[in-house]
Amino acid sequence: MILSILKIYYKYILFWGVSVYEKYDIFISHKSQDKNQLTLLEEYLDNEGYSYWSDSKMKEGESWTDQIDRAISESRIMIVLLSQYVIDDPDNMEAEIVSA
Repeated sequence: MILSILKIYYKYILFWGVSVYEKYDIFISHKSQDKNQLTLLEEYLDNEGYSYWSDSKMKEGESWTDQIDRAISESRIMIVLLSQYVIDDPDNMEAEIVSA
């Protein structure tokens, strides 16, 4: 059921374009509390052959803001995993969306 919803979610909701340079198909923005949903989405995207960036691909020793900004600029679209956690504390995600 969840994977079906993700498939519909991805195919029928147009997100906004982020970059002309396309190292990644998708940048995934999420709250850390939504890690389970992120894992399901990443599994789905892997199975469908999409390239993506999420904080699970962060490298140690480099500023996380630099990594996020670069990944946004290298992604075709952004998916924002919306949940109550985002509504309760939207600050970091707002910055990512504005950056896109």
